[in-house]
Amino acid sequence: MGDREHGSAVRTWLPGVEVGAGPLTEFVPERAPAVPAAPFPLWLSEAVPDGLHDPHALTLSTVDEAGAPANTASTAGRCA
Repeated sequence: MGDREHGSAVRTWLPGVEVGAGPLTEFVPERAPAVPAAPFPLWLSEAVPDGLHDPHALTLSTVDEAGAPANTASTAGRCA
């Protein structure tokens, strides 16, 4: 399945995924891929059937030049 077809399939079932169902999974930076967006559609399609809580929720934060938090955006519970 190509990226476009996979993305379309994800959009079909993603709105039905429960939000806030339990504790978040620990993030281990050393295990993160160099380009995180590349494996995301496959990971998400496996995470939902495996029962991972809130697999579609994410937070993106930025920092200023001094390293202080600058902006935060959360997508939990939103699906376009």
